[in-house]
Amino acid sequence: MYLSYDQLLCRVEGYLKTIGHKPTKQRVLVLHAVYHLKEITEAEDIWIHINKEAKISLASVYNNLNVLVRNGIVSRVRLVQRSGYVLSDNLFDSL
Repeated sequence: MYLSYDQLLCRVEGYLKTIGHKPTKQRVLVLHAVYHLKEITEAEDIWIHINKEAKISLASVYNNLNVLVRNGIVSRVRLVQRSGYVLSDNLFDSL
């Protein structure tokens, strides 16, 4: 199932609200970066991508990635020497 970013954001925002998490500006920026980078991406690269347009701390990127991972929206992928993040395969099962 393919959704545009706007459709995905609408579903994710609704889902986050139902589980007690606010779709904060920083959380939306992290989701936007993961969606648009479209490949397994390290947190630092997500941070660099976001900081081209808006200021956010690396700690905030990690904190928001952890919320998105815990709730099945983003997957953490462990590679040989690093970890990266990508939209979850089962994302649409949750929403």
